[in-house]
Amino acid sequence: MKNTNLILIYLLLTFTLNIHSQIAPGEIAFIGYNTDNPDGFAFITLKEIPQNEIIYFTDSGWNNSTEKWSSNEAHFSWKNNESNTPIGSIIYIYESSENVLTVDGLGIASSLLIGSSWSLISGDQIFAYQGEKPKDPNPKFITGIQGNYESDCIDTLTGWEDSTCMGTANAKSSLPNALKNGDNAIALFNSTEKDNAIYTGSLNGNVNEIRKSINNASNWIANDDLSEDIKPLTSNFSSNISSESNLSITKNTKENFKIFKETNTLIINSTQDAIVSIYNITGHKLRELKIEDGNNKIKHDFPDGLYIIKFHTEQISTTQKIIL
Repeated sequence: MKNTNLILIYLLLTFTLNIHSQIAPGEIAFIGYNTDNPDGFAFITLKEIPQNEIIYFTDSGWNNSTEKWSSNEAHFSWKNNESNTPIGSIIYIYESSENVLTVDGLGIASSLLIGSSWSLISGDQIFAYQGEKPKDPNPKFITGIQGNYESDCIDTLTGWEDSTCMGTANAKSSLPNALKNGDNAIALFNSTEKDNAIYTGSLNGNVNEIRKSINNASNWIANDDLSEDIKPLTSNFSSNISSESNLSITKNTKENFKIFKETNTLIINSTQDAIVSIYNITGHKLRELKIEDGNNKIKHDFPDGLYIIKFHTEQISTTQKIIL
């Protein structure tokens, strides 16, 4: 009986220690960041997340010299309570009313577990981590996004703040030692910071390639005027996972759709029928139409600027950027 009890205690401790440590660095990634109303962010899963897994989120800074949280900001959790969350799932979490976090997509958000106010401000950082409790002193960081830029406070090796000049400011953070900028974390700006940003690169290909693309700031656009549309059902984000393997979200489909420009005309060379949606840089859909296999001419009167074109078929979904 004594040995049986010891085994049960060991199994219980093992389960307790591992229930919130299932996700490795880089197995989710931020793809949207809004500090204008409504405050919020979007992330994509780059592996299947087990049911009842818990991820903590915070806008608190981290000091990588002391390895401690550097500010006393809010922490809350996200939990996929219904079933496993598939690879390629996009989840949008936003402040729907004062200090109330709402999920658009799979899972649920808790109330604030630490702190009394959730308020993303320009230049803020966001971390995703796991641990035994919110604001765990030994967090297992999964990913981070940095929206601050101060030229006299940048660690040139990481693109994040140098820990020696952080103090206790809310919108400053150094890069945790467990993360690597450009691989499983991202500093958005290397010059003037913006309030809102959205990833506009591809979500097609090998997971490792997608992760690096997402965490490359050159694949993001940003503005100060309007929160980016980062909701999974209305934004230009799309992903289509392979049911046979969790190593690839989709095949690379760029060659299926080639875009050429003429005056007030887009020419799309397509290898298949598809639905085309055209978005401006704020995420607003300007037009949706069906194209066929072959050359398709689309007349337009769009002003000069950057546009995002989404192609959707029964098998694939992909986006491309174009400058008019």
